[in-house]
Amino acid sequence: MAAKGKLKVGSLDQIRAAADVTETVEVPVEEWGVAVVVRGLKRGEIKAIYKAAENDDDPEERMDVLTLAAAMVSPKLTEEEAETLLKEKGLRPIKTVLGAIMEASGLTDGFRP
Repeated sequence: MAAKGKLKVGSLDQIRAAADVTETVEVPVEEWGVAVVVRGLKRGEIKAIYKAAENDDDPEERMDVLTLAAAMVSPKLTEEEAETLLKEKGLRPIKTVLGAIMEASGLTDGFRP
């Protein structure tokens, strides 16, 4: 690796091989008394979630369901389980988990897929 601040130009193979998606993040959810493990989403996954949700009756809810199903590592959720979780659990812990997924994915207020 080159000196800090100065990187040499790499090949496409090196770029493809780079581990640039957050492996996993353990998220403490105080309201549930446990931690969950989430991962960052790849750009293609984010675009697919947006596309799948855009024509839904409740696009925001659908995006949350698909995001939890895609990014929750432990416990792993199906779409049906994610939907049930969103309906049955409080907003604060859900926001904690979704926020950790967004952060691990590099999503910011100005992001567009």
